[in-house]
Amino acid sequence: MNKYLVLLLLSLYAVHVTAQIAISNDKQNVLYLQAKNPITIVSSDIPPDRMVVEAYPGELTRTGEHTFTWYYCGHEKTAVIIVSDSLYPNVTDTIRYRIKIDGTPRIVIRPYVGTHHDYGGVVVLLGMIHFDIRAEMDSFEVIYYPKRGYSQSAINRGVRFTNPVRDFLHSSQPGDRICFTNFSYTWPCDRRNFSKEIYCYEFTENKKYELIPPPKIELIPNLNKH
Repeated sequence: MNKYLVLLLLSLYAVHVTAQIAISNDKQNVLYLQAKNPITIVSSDIPPDRMVVEAYPGELTRTGEHTFTWYYCGHEKTAVIIVSDSLYPNVTDTIRYRIKIDGTPRIVIRPYVGTHHDYGGVVVLLGMIHFDIRAEMDSFEVIYYPKRGYSQSAINRGVRFTNPVRDFLHSSQPGDRICFTNFSYTWPCDRRNFSKEIYCYEFTENKKYELIPPPKIELIPNLNKH
């Protein structure tokens, strides 16, 4: 009798050891650098209260019963998630991920004018397949070309427009132009960037504006700095 009981227990244990853990993930086994990657892990064999999930490298945060966010800043090329059962620690599944940074940074300028001129600003986004990463804007230069009068320049700190840039926008008239350049910004992983791209707009009727090619002149030396 004892012999059969032992065999039965060993058989049950063997079932747990060979159990398969079915895991679904959201980004086709790609971990995007400096992004909060959503990960979904579902197992038919392990209840959520017994599921142990570890991720290397990076920081894994549980956001729901089966969902997590995975964040990583570093220089590794691959990463791994290990899922195990707290009741049967040797029942595990391992998923390997490629670490990559994808997309091309794009600068988005919103020179709102009129009653909403205070809410304009400049943001830098790294567009990816599934989400955007937003950089922290340190500063950018704004050059205002009134149709009548002298050009003026100002350094704006932060993402939102500050004075005197707000004043440029508020006092703009049809035919006036405004340009943005010398963008300094920082990505979440503390990667500092600087762009000398130039974005220029011409104001039309009712304080509206349209994107135009930048002037074919050297902008900075010809300005009256303030």
